Amino acid sequence: MVDCEILNGIGTQQSVLTDPEGERDAMSNPDPNRRRTPLNSVPQTSDFLDSRASGGSLAAVLLDHGAYTQKIRRRTLVAQKGTPQEGLMAVVSGLVKLSMSWHDGRTQILGLRFPGEFVTLRSQAEPWFADVEVVEDATLLILETAKADQLRQENTRFNTQLNAHVNREIAATQAHLLTLGRRAPLERLASLLVEFKDRGAGLKTARGEVRLPMSRDEIGDYIGLESETVSRQFTRLKADGYIHLVSPSRVQVQDWAALIQLSNGERSLAAE
Repeated sequence: MVDCEILNGIGTQQSVLTDPEGERDAMSNPDPNRRRTPLNSVPQTSDFLDSRASGGSLAAVLLDHGAYTQKIRRRTLVAQKGTPQEGLMAVVSGLVKLSMSWHDGRTQILGLRFPGEFVTLRSQAEPWFADVEVVEDATLLILETAKADQLRQENTRFNTQLNAHVNREIAATQAHLLTLGRRAPLERLASLLVEFKDRGAGLKTARGEVRLPMSRDEIGDYIGLESETVSRQFTRLKADGYIHLVSPSRVQVQDWAALIQLSNGERSLAAE
């Protein structure tokens, strides 16, 4: 499971999205031409998290060097591909996606960022390599570039911690490439659920259910399937006894060990 040290205690909280109607709307097929709110239209908060609340973690270091938190509404486009990065950005709550789109309407979600993870750790001198969008209401922790550069120069332990997060980001990318390149459709969906279990600390309910704030289209864009195929794989997982669908956005896994085996290609697949 991904270590949430970056936000130690605050990174594992539930998302601020609590509106049931909003949740149902998030699961419906989104309009490809939907209006997305630019980040600069969202008021920046001046509230700083108490360092004591973050338990002396990496978050406390960022906050002590001028980082701030910002609440951002779902479907807000935080950054566009090719634009300059403006600092380090980490997820406190909610879910963020990085994606690329083509003129013919195709979209590929390159990665997801869960509570306790940096959005990207690429060099700040490089432009954004993808569009960055908030999937559901989120709180981000942001440290501006100049302050981040100063922190890197002054604090070797900070650099060591960043390297650990870089290694986890690489591991997640490699796992995603394996999903897209070699896994069967049912294995891909199983892998998604396992990923939410392992990385989505703030996306599990009190009853242990996995909460999926992504639409079927978005899930398909992430694991390389059409939305109709995604729906069929959910039905297969349910019919085979792996999961119980509490709602379109809430999944109760009946047997995690079996689901993990399925995601790893260790169980035979019956023909559809």
